[in-house]
Amino acid sequence: MANNRIELLAAHMSAGTREDGLAALDAGLQAGDEAPLSVDESHLLTQWLARERSAYAQAYLWRLLYSGPLLPEAVNLALRWLEELQLGHRGAALAYLRRHRPDLMPRLAEQFSRDSDAGVRYELAQFWLPTRPDEAVDLMIDALAGADHEGFDAMTFEICEYGKSTHLERLGKLDADAGGNSGFGRVAEALRSRLEGD
Repeated sequence: MANNRIELLAAHMSAGTREDGLAALDAGLQAGDEAPLSVDESHLLTQWLARERSAYAQAYLWRLLYSGPLLPEAVNLALRWLEELQLGHRGAALAYLRRHRPDLMPRLAEQFSRDSDAGVRYELAQFWLPTRPDEAVDLMIDALAGADHEGFDAMTFEICEYGKSTHLERLGKLDADAGGNSGFGRVAEALRSRLEGD
């Protein structure tokens, strides 16, 4: 199909250019400059992701799938992806399930409650925030040490939004245990500023 953007990306660009194309398509979708992904395009994305080995490309493929329609094969891929502990972007797979199959989240939250992956912990925290905000903040604090820059910033914002004095105390202890002037300390200072301003 001539207007299938994913087919054109996969067939007519080199590996590096394809990654740039995925990033550009994602940016266009986020900005509203691109039409939503079709079922056919999402189907091709799922097939592409299943065989892709570039972590950079995987990140954008998951982001694009997240913004597209629900597909049973993408759900199955996300579930398999979560089970493979050595894979990157497991949090992105859980994000897809949280958006498209929220009915699965209670079981997944229990199954992966002790998972050490920062992205998985963040997505579990997003699931728990509406009903168990204190536990959700604790999950995000646990995930800070392993988070990338984007994830760290996102969790800092939400810890400051929902955190309490007990979380501030915990962050201070973690900072002291890390020798001071750690990421925990920076989040603690941001949370302290918010609490003192309330």
